[in-house]
Amino acid sequence: MTQLSSNDNASATYTCGKNEHKKQNINLNLTWQQASDKQGDVRQHTGNQFYNANVAYALNLVPRQMTISVSFNGTLNNGVNLHSKTFGPTTAINKSFFDKKLRATFSTSCNNTYTNGALVNSIVNARLNGNITVHKKHNISLSMAMVNRKSKTGEHSNSFTDYTGTLGYNYTFGMK
Repeated sequence: MTQLSSNDNASATYTCGKNEHKKQNINLNLTWQQASDKQGDVRQHTGNQFYNANVAYALNLVPRQMTISVSFNGTLNNGVNLHSKTFGPTTAINKSFFDKKLRATFSTSCNNTYTNGALVNSIVNARLNGNITVHKKHNISLSMAMVNRKSKTGEHSNSFTDYTGTLGYNYTFGMK
């Protein structure tokens, strides 16, 4: 038995506005992958096709040291008896403070997953990250995340919310 696999990726970025006050760009990423089996010279009725597309817009407000971005992600997965799709938007704001020593990011996204046409998962998440550099060698980071997931399998529904927090410290050793 032989497994055949092929994939293609494409990415494009367009800068649609750039001056000393703001920079804007649009980014497009596409991925395609296909896998199948072959026994001797005969293709088997197996395999999978996977497609992913992501489009994003970012606005960098240079004097404010802030970037605002919005994106949309979509994935299709087609198998022999399984067809699923997941899609949803993401937004993020990134801001630097105190001469770029403190950087904070807030992001949120929502994704829905459908299997064979039925909604099976809905996930909403929000993240807040902070990172500060002290005396060029000390780095303290704080990350907080909330994930809310609603799942439905047949007649059963399940929902839960997860909260995670992480505190980190890094010291950079260097030679003079």
